[in-house]
Amino acid sequence: MKKIFYFIIFVLITISLSSCRIGKPNDGGQSGNDGGGDTLDGLSTITIVCSDNEIQEKVEVLKTAIYEETGIVPLMAEPSEETVGFKILIGYTSESVSRTTYRLLSDLTHDREDATAYVIYSRENSIAIAYSDVFSQEIALDYFLDNLVNGLFEHSDGILSQEDVRLDEYLSSKREEQRATQFAEVTEELGEEIANELETLYSLYTEDTYVWLANLWDPDTGGFYNSASGRNTIGYLPDLESTAQAVAYISVTGLMNAYDDNFANALSEEMKNQIISWVQGLQSQSDGYFYHPQWGKNITDSRKGRDLDWATSLFERFDGSPLYDTPNGMKGLTGAEAVSYIPITERLKGDTAVAVSKVISASGASGLPEYLKDTVKWLEYIEDLNLTQKGNSYRAGNTLASIVTQVQNAGQEYV
Repeated sequence: MKKIFYFIIFVLITISLSSCRIGKPNDGGQSGNDGGGDTLDGLSTITIVCSDNEIQEKVEVLKTAIYEETGIVPLMAEPSEETVGFKILIGYTSESVSRTTYRLLSDLTHDREDATAYVIYSRENSIAIAYSDVFSQEIALDYFLDNLVNGLFEHSDGILSQEDVRLDEYLSSKREEQRATQFAEVTEELGEEIANELETLYSLYTEDTYVWLANLWDPDTGGFYNSASGRNTIGYLPDLESTAQAVAYISVTGLMNAYDDNFANALSEEMKNQIISWVQGLQSQSDGYFYHPQWGKNITDSRKGRDLDWATSLFERFDGSPLYDTPNGMKGLTGAEAVSYIPITERLKGDTAVAVSKVISASGASGLPEYLKDTVKWLEYIEDLNLTQKGNSYRAGNTLASIVTQVQNAGQEYV
């Protein structure tokens, strides 16, 4: 389970740290020898076989580096294709040398969940690269680029490189590399004294922060719990506010630099749809607000307004829509049917679990709350908040801040 958490959160760091070498452009797959490099036993063809379509950018960097070293533009082939010439096998393929390399990898890792490992193995006219996950894939390809492209045809048979490292240590080193680059820029722009103070502040934030967040994630809904204790207690469920805040935190702390600072861009369509479905399942047909089964509908206007805004912000971030029009102006889907997300009810007890499991037709319409249906009621509502009463300013201010989008949706005369 721990490795799953690492995968969900930390894979986003390593993907964003790919190399950016510059060389000969892709020639559409035609291979040829410009006469600038060595060949092996008269071979003039190099074929790269890659089992992972997600690393095309890295493969293009590898092709460029090989061309610069050998004068040969490598061919690309699918794992199922017949190949010729000198072969570089990335990931698991049906080739005998690839299977051998993965057996060596299995002996190295022994199914340790806290480790990431790779093996690079050479035999005859082939080099195979085996890795246990995306982290070791990154390490292995970087090692190959930095150390093995040079003298590509001269490597002896056997293990060319292998490494078994702890995930947390590897990710910590990556973080430090990235921070060092950023602090160098800060030093240049703001001076060494400010950069040193910021570096001290940033030292408080380690990988543990993301591990903690990953442990608050609920795989049934895609939402986040408010706390570890809540996650471990029956009756406590993920909520909109915690989810929106966790997603925002992940998006703005540098983890999503390669994804335009948006967590949603790093997720699969399936995961995004899961989150959208969960948020939709919390919406009430009768008034368009969003209610959590653990709290029901007997909540304050402040809570109701905050959950409304958190829900619509999640729809905006994940490119979704509510089932029904909302009081703050977001348009709902038409012809939809709202069904609460079943897994969350399994962690509730009694009548609440029964109530939130009911199917609701989508024929209803939402509207503004009573206090925003005319200006007289709105002024009465503000007066009832007792803004000037001693000790009441926080509660009143919090309520007004929580319903501001609804006030704006009501019309200019309410603002």
